[in-house]
Amino acid sequence: MSVPPSSNESVRAYLRFGDHDIELAQGETVLGRGPKNTVVLDDALVSRTHAKIVVQRDVISIEDLGSANGVLVNGERINQKRTLTNGDRVVLGQQSFTLAVQSAVVSRTEARVFARTLSNASMEAVASEADRISPTRRGDALDLLCGVADKMLALGRGDEAERILSSYLRNMLQVARARGDIDARATEKAVTYAVRIAEVSGKGAWVDYAFDTYAVLRRPLPAPLIEKLYEVVRKAAPLSANAFRQYLLALRSVEAEMGPADRFLVRRIEGLETIVAPR
Repeated sequence: MSVPPSSNESVRAYLRFGDHDIELAQGETVLGRGPKNTVVLDDALVSRTHAKIVVQRDVISIEDLGSANGVLVNGERINQKRTLTNGDRVVLGQQSFTLAVQSAVVSRTEARVFARTLSNASMEAVASEADRISPTRRGDALDLLCGVADKMLALGRGDEAERILSSYLRNMLQVARARGDIDARATEKAVTYAVRIAEVSGKGAWVDYAFDTYAVLRRPLPAPLIEKLYEVVRKAAPLSANAFRQYLLALRSVEAEMGPADRFLVRRIEGLETIVAPR
């Protein structure tokens, strides 16, 4: 239950996203699609720098930063800075948040924090929390995790990006194997980040992850990922030749049903064998 703040007391404020909370620090929180924002939203309808939320003690306000699609507060598009109160619904692009406000005297252990600014985030907690998200919200969780990982990858900190995403990605593959299927969009996003981690960290296990994951789908990797792998497999180690060969077997088992474009991709994937096998 929220405790009404007094006029001279700071508050703890959260943007509630599904079952999770994004804590708003005192001061400015900038939201947008660009990797330098405090909160990164992977949504084509969100501008690179979309909106700013300011928390000044017990006053919380939001401002549209010239976004293309605007900011909605309780269903109304705002044209100027708007003060927010507990329970207000904020929509940016396709992302919907609800503001939750607590008095600063409420214990921190009573709040579940999903994501914060990078300087205060616990990466292990973020990844662990994502594993418990219901399947209907997992795509949203992956988007949020990847937004944080983007910042680490941009700084060349592959180990940090790996720590953020590894638990989620491995759990995703485990579930896919159990079900025999996996969402195509989530697969491409997950494998794209796995390959990026392999590129920055040099860890071949994430190349193996790409092969293992697409083997479940029995589909060729997307063309951009194949081309990227031609670069990454040369410097990532150790690599599992068995994971690659099992992927080829999965592709060949359905190749007769493929069209010309997919068969071409299979040939490009086969070309990786001369690089992977000797490793």
